[in-house]
Order: sequence, then structure tokens, then C-alpha cells
Amino acid sequence: SETSLQALYPQIAKRWHKTKNGKLRPSDVASRSSKKVWWQCRRGPDHEWQAAPNDLVAQKYHCPFCAHRRLSKTGTLQAKFPKIARQWHKEKNGELLPKNVYPFAQQQAWWICTRNKEHIYQARIANRTANNSGCPYCDGRKIIAKENSLKALYPDIARDWHETKNANLGPADVTAHTDRKVWWRCKRGPD
Repeated sequence: SETSLQALYPQIAKRWHKTKNGKLRPSDVASRSSKKVWWQCRRGPDHEWQAAPNDLVAQKYHCPFCAHRRLSKTGTLQAKFPKIARQWHKEKNGELLPKNVYPFAQQQAWWICTRNKEHIYQARIANRTANNSGCPYCDGRKIIAKENSLKALYPDIARDWHETKNANLGPADVTAHTDRKVWWRCKRGPD
């Protein structure tokens, strides 16, 4: 028919679920119908949902999985980024699991470093996936005085640290590769 979903909105009709709607086809349904039918997105085999054709026409069609309104099994942190998901801290994250979160969520989570199991830290899920951020201790962004501080890694340089002009900051309080400007004192002369 001229008012069918197939005739008026062929792009939306392409998302018609081929098996879950039985014998009903997009050419049998009015484009403004409010009867719920099954849809499937080509971006994921498990992107299946029910909605009325009128809803898709009014919204200009949005897959709820691609729009991050629903979580699909193929769109989780665990499915998309298994290497990062293995760094998930099970105890500190409680009931929150890598199979239940979006890989680009702004939510904070706890992680365990793969190089040093004592490096436990918090980071946004999206920072781990989109920005490929790693352990802030190993990357020199967070300080562990005994491991990655200026004093621990470069004791000869740390000896030139000015004892009074850096306030309460010492060479054990900054990473070896900090961008912070600090005061130094040469041992050859007091000025």
C-alpha cells in the first residue's frame, strides 16, 4: 500500500526483524501504526527490540543499543575491551561487573594494574577505553614514594632539591617526570 512502512520509510523498513514478526511484513503495516513489532539493527546481532513503527518514524529511527539506552551483550566493556575488563577490581566494584557496563561510560570504577597487583586505582571507564589510559602509578601520574618518586628513581638528582623553597613538597612527593616547577639548590654554591 502507498501508506505502508515499506513504501514511505524504506530505510526504517530495513530494520524489520525477519523472523520475530511472523508472516507480517513492512509492506503490511501502516507507517504510523502504533502496534509494536520487532526490529533488528545490523550493527549487532543482539540489537533486537520492540517498538511501534510510528515511534521509529517520529524519532527518525534510533537503535536503543546504539543510542546507549540499552546494553547489548556485544556492546559491554567485557565484550569490546576484554584486556581492560580483566583489570577490573572485583571486590572494590561490588556488584558492578564488566559485562554490565558500557565501555565508554563516564562512571568511575576500580582497577588493578597488570604489572603490579599492589597498584589499585580508580578511573573512569571511558578514560580506560577511549583514551587508553593505564595504571597512573606506572605511567608516573600518581606517586608511590618508594617506587616511582623522584627520590626513589633518581636519588642523585633528588639531592639537589631545595629543602625550604618547595614548602611541604619533597622529592618523595613528586613523580620523576613531573611537569611541576620546583626549586633546586646546587651543592657547589649557596646562591
